[in-house]
Amino acid sequence: LHDWDTALIHSRQGADYVARLTKLRGLSDDQKLDAARILLNIGQGQMNMHRYDAAAAQMRQAIDLAKASGASTGMIAQGLSGLANALRQAGDLDGALTSITEARALGEKAQFANEVLRASALYAILWRQGVILGEDESVSLNRPQDAVEPLQKAFDMVDAIAAKDPNDASFRDRMGTA
Repeated sequence: LHDWDTALIHSRQGADYVARLTKLRGLSDDQKLDAARILLNIGQGQMNMHRYDAAAAQMRQAIDLAKASGASTGMIAQGLSGLANALRQAGDLDGALTSITEARALGEKAQFANEVLRASALYAILWRQGVILGEDESVSLNRPQDAVEPLQKAFDMVDAIAAKDPNDASFRDRMGTA
């Protein structure tokens, strides 16, 4: 609804709730994982409000909790990818490249429930890596030659998935973006 004032109030309340929760002793791994998911969602909300530093802070906390909970490498990779996006938008291109490089390394060896989920997660990581390295006329490291490899890999991956289902508009849209 683009009611950013209310969204900001709710994100702060949610983050405060999670902060209090995580200070409790004896949290189970599942509770830590749930808290990490909530913080990733709050971080994405901060991104939507263009509050990139706040988004990065929430996502860092989420990644730390996810790692402490024994979360899957796929989830951690996706968290790092979101962090890289927030850092890029905040102007920390070196930090963004470090995060997305780690995300890619984890994502490429992660186990996913199926090939579509794998392609969705890896596409986002590869696309972000390409954008960070060299998106034209945008915030990037201005290394377009280095951006070609991850963008080509992202394109090839979504092209292969789209070819399997002629009605799949989602992966065709990603092909266009890549």
